[in-house]
Amino acid sequence: MFVQQKGLTMTGIDAKTFDQPDEVRPFASHGQMEIVHPGGLTVGRGTFEPGWRWSEHVKPIAGSDSCQASHVGYMVSGRMRVVMDDGTESEAGPNTGFACFRSGPPRGL
Repeated sequence: MFVQQKGLTMTGIDAKTFDQPDEVRPFASHGQMEIVHPGGLTVGRGTFEPGWRWSEHVKPIAGSDSCQASHVGYMVSGRMRVVMDDGTESEAGPNTGFACFRSGPPRGL
């Protein structure tokens, strides 16, 4: 995924493989998030099995009523519906790029 931010100069490159993630965060059930940290960023690859719901499978771990992180992503397969705190809804399916953010621009992937 390409994320462009104006005014930045490219100064290096770092790559990490999800074959050897820096950490694995299992959900309460129905999947997991594999995390790598290239160049100090946090990049996750989520596996969301049928029946997965943030409110049921992550909320108990996060300890908040909704996800507090910003996300930029690409949906490889399947479909995911996102409902924001203000009731705004969107759905991402295969071959869809998406961004969900709190206040200000996203700061990671």
